[in-house]
Amino acid sequence: MVVQTVQPYDPGVPAIVVRALASPRPVGLPLSVLAGRSGADVRVALDRLLQEQIFLVALGMDAASNARLDELLGVSSALDQNSIVLAEVLWAVKGQPAAESFLGAWRGQNADLIQYAQGQTSSSSIDLGRRGSAIAEQLTLGDFSAALVEDLLRARNQAQLGLADATLSHNPVEVNRRVRQVATGSDDIGRPLAAAIAAQAPNLAPVSTAGPDVDVRLQLNRLLVAHIYLTGAAVEAATDGRGLDAQARVDAASASADELGQQLTDVWGVQLGNGLADRLRAETGALVALASGGNRSQVAADLDRLRGEIDALLSGANPLLPKGMLSQQLRPIDQAVLAASDAFAARDFATAYARLREAARQTQKPADSLALSIVDRFPGRYLLLLPTPTPTDAVPT
Repeated sequence: MVVQTVQPYDPGVPAIVVRALASPRPVGLPLSVLAGRSGADVRVALDRLLQEQIFLVALGMDAASNARLDELLGVSSALDQNSIVLAEVLWAVKGQPAAESFLGAWRGQNADLIQYAQGQTSSSSIDLGRRGSAIAEQLTLGDFSAALVEDLLRARNQAQLGLADATLSHNPVEVNRRVRQVATGSDDIGRPLAAAIAAQAPNLAPVSTAGPDVDVRLQLNRLLVAHIYLTGAAVEAATDGRGLDAQARVDAASASADELGQQLTDVWGVQLGNGLADRLRAETGALVALASGGNRSQVAADLDRLRGEIDALLSGANPLLPKGMLSQQLRPIDQAVLAASDAFAARDFATAYARLREAARQTQKPADSLALSIVDRFPGRYLLLLPTPTPTDAVPT
C-alpha cells in the first residue's frame, strides 16, 4: 500500500487518495474532493486527466516500441493511477457499476494503444472500436449521447494511433509534435462531459462550465501540465543517454514554454511573456543538464533562483498577485521534478513517473492563482456580466 498524506482541503484541487497497489480499484469519493465544487472545476479536472493520459500513453508507446520493459512498467503504473481517478469522477456522478465498467474498458483501450506501438497494429485497431463502444455506454449523460461519445473517442484514438505510427517510425521530432497536438484536443471530450455532469448533477457541480474566464484557466492549466511532462520526458531520455530523443523533447518543452509566454503576452505584453518563456526554458535546461551528469546542488540553486524570478516577474506586473505566493506554490513542483530526476537516474521508473504525476498535479495551484488574478484584474474582458435589471425585470412582491 502506498500511504500519502492528504493535504488540507483546497477548493478546486483534487486530494491525494490512499490506494492499495496490489489491487488498484476506484474509491467512492465526493466529486468536490476529486474535481472541485463548480462546473468549471470539473471541466479543468477532466481536461487535465485526459491530457495526462495522452502524455503517459505516448511515453508508454515509446518504451514499448523500443523494448524498454522496465520503463514500460513504471509508465503503466502511472497510467493506471490516472485511469482510476477518471473512474472515480464517474463514480461520483453515476455510481460504482458505471465506474468499474468504464475502468475496465479504459484500461483495455490504453493497453491496445501501447500494443499497437509494439507492432500489433491490426488486432489493436479492431479492439479499440469495441472498447470505444463500452466506454461510450458508461460516459453517456443527458445530451452527451453514446453516439457522440463514440465519435469523439474514435477521433481521439485515431490521433493516438497516428502518434503510435510516428513512434514506430522512430521519428522523435514528429512524435513530440503529434503528442502536443493530440493533448491539446483533450477538451473535445472534457468540455461536453463537464457540461453533461453539471446538467445532470447541478448540486454537485453548479455554475457554468464555459466562458472567457474558464478558457484562460484551462489554457494555463493545459500548458503547465504539458511543460511538466515534456520536461520530464526530456530528463528521462537524457538520463538514458538518448541524445536525439532528449533534444526533440527539449525542443517540444521550449515550444510549450513559448506558448505559455504568449498567453501572458496577450495580457501583460511581450516583455513579460518572453521573460516567463525564457525562465521556463532555463528550468528545463537545468534539469536536463542534471540528467546528463550535472551538479545537483547547482541545479537546485538554479531552480530556486528561477522560481523567485518568475514570482517577481508576475507579481510585479499584477498587483492582485501577492509577492511570494507563486514561489511558494511552484516549490513543490520543482521538488517533485527533482525527485523524478533522481529516480530516473536510479532506474526506479515507478517512483519517477509517480513523482512526475505529482509535479503535474501541483501545477493546478499556480495555474488557477494566475488565472484568477488575471480575471480579477480585467473583469470586463473575462467575465460575462449580467445586465443591470430594469423596472420591467422586477419581480412583483
